[in-house]
Amino acid sequence: IPGFTITTEVDWDHYGHFGDGTSAVNWTKADKKNSVGGIVRFQRSF
Repeated sequence: IPGFTITTEVDWDHYGHFGDGTSAVNWTKADKKNSVGGIVRFQRSF
């Protein structure tokens, strides 16, 4: 399809203060020492 783009993204998060208790700087809500997330974006230009 002309103008159609699929973009993928993989993110990795290392929470360096794992085991130190609750921290106000962990805004991701990822509560594991290492976390992986991803997104698939579909775009079309008209």
